Amino acid sequence: MLVLMMIRMRIKQMIQKANPVKSPVPRRHSVFRLDLKHRASRSFPLIVLLPILMFALISCERFRHEKYTCQPNSLGLVELIINDDRAGTEMSVVEVDREYTMTIGSITKTELITANDQMILLLSRETGKVKVTIGSVAMTVSCEKSVFTM
Repeated sequence: MLVLMMIRMRIKQMIQKANPVKSPVPRRHSVFRLDLKHRASRSFPLIVLLPILMFALISCERFRHEKYTCQPNSLGLVELIINDDRAGTEMSVVEVDREYTMTIGSITKTELITANDQMILLLSRETGKVKVTIGSVAMTVSCEKSVFTM
């Protein structure tokens, strides 16, 4: 917002500079035409840079909160919360009776793999399916994905 306000103020300043107070003496037609060309050439960089700046601000993502809410299951897994989608960062695992963190081992746009001393968790980020392996028992849980970004 602040950047847009600064751009608007700059445009107003440019317009005021380009349209000085008119003198009572009329200008010649050719001089007036040259003045318009000069104004257009000065505002061209602003016209080109403004859409680029707006696109850069729109595509900027400061915060991402990815949450997978799971259907009732025998594991007691309620939801998975990922705030930082990089390998080596922590993710939250919420079960019916407790909440704990796990370190993300590997993550791509389509899959997340994490493990601790009790289980291995493979998450399909596209479908929301979670495959949990505890010892030699493997179970698949369906979860609903929700993403909040700023």
